[in-house]
Amino acid sequence: MRKIDNKNKKIQLTFNAEKHIYTAYDKEVPSATTIINKVLGSPFVLETPEMVAARQKGTLIHSVFNEFLTTGKSPDFDMQEFNNFLRISSKGGYTWDLSEQMIFNSVEGMEYAGTLDLYDSKKKEISDVKTGSVKSLKKWQIQLSLYAWALRDTYGIEVERASILWLHGDKAEYIAIHILDKKEITNFLKLYYCPEQAEDVSLRCLDTYSTTLFLDTLKKIAVLEETIKDVKEQIKKEMEERGLLQIKLGDKIISYVAQTEKVSLDSKKLKQEEPEIYEKYKKVSKVSSSIRIK
Repeated sequence: MRKIDNKNKKIQLTFNAEKHIYTAYDKEVPSATTIINKVLGSPFVLETPEMVAARQKGTLIHSVFNEFLTTGKSPDFDMQEFNNFLRISSKGGYTWDLSEQMIFNSVEGMEYAGTLDLYDSKKKEISDVKTGSVKSLKKWQIQLSLYAWALRDTYGIEVERASILWLHGDKAEYIAIHILDKKEITNFLKLYYCPEQAEDVSLRCLDTYSTTLFLDTLKKIAVLEETIKDVKEQIKKEMEERGLLQIKLGDKIISYVAQTEKVSLDSKKLKQEEPEIYEKYKKVSKVSSSIRIK
């Protein structure tokens, strides 16, 4: 098991686990997580007993993994997350040779610290173990990007890939993460240190393969939709000319629907002119989260 030697880099880096505070050069340094939560916001204002228990379990899981990677000792109790960790690591051919390593970086004088979960020097890949129920992909991407640039800038360690090992109970998933470039990371740090100087740089999506595949698929769908539209118009025209009300094609039945009138309610006008009636009869439904493409 390799070690990152901060003393060799003349970095006096310490961590107070109780207060969750990093100190470098005898002064407090914000963690990557602190910076991310300050810029993007944190939904956890008040800590519930369930959140405390979840965090304690996460700490236990990390310590078990670190103990195994540094000494080869497996836990003396059954842990589903540990079994899934071994399975994912074996399937991916990983030999994690850095575990739970404190790291530090300074980008244009903007300092941050953190604790790197995993690094495989052969694959040049960093990874972070997440055990919560919510997948905060955007935050994870920024966190790993900050870690990647810390390894590159401060320690001269090559990083080409990043990933998340999401281990929540019996659920397990390997998530590839796209590392943001230096300009995007520098701008993100400015949003914390000096927001008035930050540029409006949009963060890239997590996986360039996924976005490319998505855009290509959208183009194919658009072509198919146009083809279907033309074919439907031809079929409708022929059914009208031949007086057909229904035809069967394989397991599909095509029915002719004659022109009719549709009655709808102008809800906007009703709300303006009869607000009491609108409030009385309006129906509120939950809409699932989604993305919008223009």
